[in-house]
Amino acid sequence: MCRQTIGNWYYLKLPLIYTHNTMTPSSDNLSEQHIPDIEPLNNSLLILFDICSALGSIALFQTFWPLQILGFVSLGLAFVLSVFLLIPPLHRQLIRFIHNRLPSISRHWKIIIKRFLIFLALMLLAGNIFSFIGTCTTTGREGDRILADWKNDNEVQQIELLKSAVENGNNLKRIYWMRRFLPNWMNPIPVSPLLALQKTENEIREINQLKLSEDMKITAVAWDEKKRKIMAGERGGKLFIWDSLGKLDKKSPVDTKQDTISSISVTLDGEKIATGGSKGSVKLWNSSDLNDLKDFKCGTGQINSMTFDRQGSYLAAGTFDKTFCLWDLNNAQSDLLKDTNIGNVRKIAFTPNSDIIAIAKGDGYVELRKLADMSQVMDTWKPYENIEAKERYDINDIAFNQNSTEIITSGIGGKVRLWPWEDKTKKLGENSYLYQWIVFDNSPNLPFLSVRFDSLDEPIAIVENQKKLTVNKLKVSTDTECQSKSPEKQNCPQEIVELRGYLSKDMKRIINSAVFGGNFRSQERYITAGSENIVRIWEPYENKDYIFGIPDAQTSITTMQVSPLNKENSTIYVIGLDREGKVFLWDKNFSSINDPNLETCHSQKVSSIHFKQNQSKFFTAHEDGIIMSWDDRPGDCDSNKWDSKRKKITEISVSPKNNIMAVADTTEELELFNLLNRNLIRTIYDPDAQQEQEEIIRFSPDGKSLVVVKNDKAKLWDVSDPVSIKDGIPLDVAKLRQSQISSVGFSPNKKIAMVAKDGDRLFLWDKSGKTLENDFEVYLEDQDGQPIKPKQIYGFSFSQNHPFLATVSNYVTDIDQEINLIQVWNWYKHKPIAEFQSSLDIIKTIQLSSDGKDVVLGGRGKPGQGEHWEIKNLNESIKYGCAKLRDYHAINKSDVKSICKTN
Repeated sequence: MCRQTIGNWYYLKLPLIYTHNTMTPSSDNLSEQHIPDIEPLNNSLLILFDICSALGSIALFQTFWPLQILGFVSLGLAFVLSVFLLIPPLHRQLIRFIHNRLPSISRHWKIIIKRFLIFLALMLLAGNIFSFIGTCTTTGREGDRILADWKNDNEVQQIELLKSAVENGNNLKRIYWMRRFLPNWMNPIPVSPLLALQKTENEIREINQLKLSEDMKITAVAWDEKKRKIMAGERGGKLFIWDSLGKLDKKSPVDTKQDTISSISVTLDGEKIATGGSKGSVKLWNSSDLNDLKDFKCGTGQINSMTFDRQGSYLAAGTFDKTFCLWDLNNAQSDLLKDTNIGNVRKIAFTPNSDIIAIAKGDGYVELRKLADMSQVMDTWKPYENIEAKERYDINDIAFNQNSTEIITSGIGGKVRLWPWEDKTKKLGENSYLYQWIVFDNSPNLPFLSVRFDSLDEPIAIVENQKKLTVNKLKVSTDTECQSKSPEKQNCPQEIVELRGYLSKDMKRIINSAVFGGNFRSQERYITAGSENIVRIWEPYENKDYIFGIPDAQTSITTMQVSPLNKENSTIYVIGLDREGKVFLWDKNFSSINDPNLETCHSQKVSSIHFKQNQSKFFTAHEDGIIMSWDDRPGDCDSNKWDSKRKKITEISVSPKNNIMAVADTTEELELFNLLNRNLIRTIYDPDAQQEQEEIIRFSPDGKSLVVVKNDKAKLWDVSDPVSIKDGIPLDVAKLRQSQISSVGFSPNKKIAMVAKDGDRLFLWDKSGKTLENDFEVYLEDQDGQPIKPKQIYGFSFSQNHPFLATVSNYVTDIDQEINLIQVWNWYKHKPIAEFQSSLDIIKTIQLSSDGKDVVLGGRGKPGQGEHWEIKNLNESIKYGCAKLRDYHAINKSDVKSICKTN
């Protein structure tokens, strides 16, 4: 093992030197007469080389620095010895030097020394093997600890876990390096550190921190969408401005001369900034040079809410001393309206066209006023009634959607409601809301809750409750329970994303102010500030480029396939087919490829698609029996078209060697075609198959077997000799509970796998059709480490070139939240190495690329009907984790440097 540590070249050259027990005389007269027996010396040098190599390998595992120094010195000595051993002139000089210095050592003692050195080398070799196994065990346990602590986020700082995950990733690199020099049976490579590294780097949403000095306290934040700037006001009246990367503006901080900046607002064009103080003071600033443009006065209390309209023509402000003010910034008249009897103002919102203002008050009522006549109240209603005296349902936020057709409100009691606003003449009342979401319930603290409509006009909420910060994407559902007006029952579905980062476990309150910035999904950012005196920037989703597909389509993608080639060699990387029979193409960047011939050449609905093996070329099959080959001349419909003579094709499949195509239709027959001449090879008749049933056909990786599935029946056919095919072997699918089979596949070791439509595990058969008892069980661990079975497995896909399996399942978590989870498994170890949460409403298909790097989902959801998830290798994950660590200003830079020194 130790000789192999230097490299295979050692074994190639060394035997050429030690062919005989004696060495050939040379010009320096060193011969057998001068050294009667040199074999023990030669072997001793080899053993010494082994010792040095073994000691050197210790440096690969040990963290105790004296042992590391010893190991590196030993490696240096082993290198010097290898030079002397492999170069004959130097080797003879070394032998002569040793013999001249030790002339009195007898042959007997030389043999004893040789045996002792052999014993010592064997001990060191065994020690290194146990060190390797111990390192694997320790790294695996550390991965399990990180995963366990990650779930217990109330007690653990996630950035510290990311540091540990990167450190263990580097340990894994050492283990993989040593894996090449040890037998396979001594290969306990742990999987948990891979999952821990993936989860920590992908699920930490915090991307930066902006921190003020300890004597300051942040009281308000704002986001300038146009100029991509972050603003924060503090208790002493200073205004800080950073760019989107966290660099402080040269003119910042600005002393506003206000005791405390309690509110900040920015116009949509980014030209003006307004700051509100604690004594009714409002100041207007030019954002370019930060010059004070104008001072306003609105009562004597704290400015609690302040906002510009979308055109930047009006500025509204409200205070806790029952004062509301409105200014026309384009008119010399400063006070367009000043109402001192309106009550405590919590929030103010303009409609997008600036014709109506909504004022949410501390007494729980909302007033709607027209900008043309602010003295008249257009409508007033109380969105939340106190059901019990101990509960508070006062309104604390309000917003209009982009089309001014809906209003969203949030109550302190955790209820978010969506109200109709298309008919502005209709009065709103307690039970006139459309939908309701409960974002928290029975909270012992006073949580933070803010609501908005995103750039796609979908409602979202940011919630801080019990030291958890979440973004809740509020979904509209047609379920009876969601539409019910009963407050006790109604609760529409939510997609909850937890914002994790370097949160302080000592703080009772994380944030007291939050703003929404950026575009939904692609560039969306959330900015928060709180009692810990840090402005935090959050990116709420794992992968900003993971959504792709056809955003405007109302149908769902039913079939997706990934090219057998890698991305760099693929012109077309993904093909998709929707419910309406339309074909879609995407390149390696998941950008849509528009090919008008796909529509002009298809006279009928496309029923099936299939990639050619090891090519970016593909087939499409029509319901009328026409099959198109999209390869040499895609623009020439006639030359690429051939008639299979089938009545109504339901499915096609191509063998791995590209020589056979299996074509199924609604009859009991399955036909095999020769793809070289497009001639019919054989018709397989299955009397057990019923007509008008959904069909799945799959070739094995070697192309010798074919599985045919029709709903609840499956057969295995031997197609190694397509001309003489024997009767198919029925597969016992009774254990699938007689429910419809939804997915079929072959594992890399040629096992057949199936999952039922409502199944919660993968069932297996061998290549002879024998049912296997050891099925693949899919699970998700809860907070106590106990497995949770999925409610349903939607589908699965194997990587034929790697031991990877991708599954997509529906889980009900321990907090009664339903999630669609993509899990990537190490097939042989039955352990997950990656997890991603899908946002698709309906999932129809999943595909794992042949190189195991990409997972693609198809279905229906907004935005897009497809999702792509990238599985990073170990080096990429460590590099990505280090990039995240370097983003944090509060982290000790030298600490990060030591962790990421090899990346």
